[in-house]
Amino acid sequence: MHLHDDQPPHHDQPRHHARSWWEARYAERDGVWSGRVNAVLASVAPGLPTGRALDLGCGEGGDVVWLAEQGWDVVGVDLSLTALTRASRAAVSAGVEHRTAFVAADLAAWDT
Repeated sequence: MHLHDDQPPHHDQPRHHARSWWEARYAERDGVWSGRVNAVLASVAPGLPTGRALDLGCGEGGDVVWLAEQGWDVVGVDLSLTALTRASRAAVSAGVEHRTAFVAADLAAWDT
């Protein structure tokens, strides 16, 4: 199967290929994503009691940081170490690093 450069790898591609693809995507520039919370999350979460959250495929951590700013304890999981480094920096910059944790894992094979 041929992958286009602008498309993420499919689930049937080798795992190392997925990690390489995402690392290359994050290497293209600083800040691949906006860094802002997803609008749907921002509209739904305020009605929920704060607690613990898990963000699978957290990327650069926009949702993780926002949730932590709202009082949540959040774990962000992503395949890309570059994305997680940026997410961790964003949490520190926002002063919520004590409410966040980041895990590098391939969700296709992750076993807690």
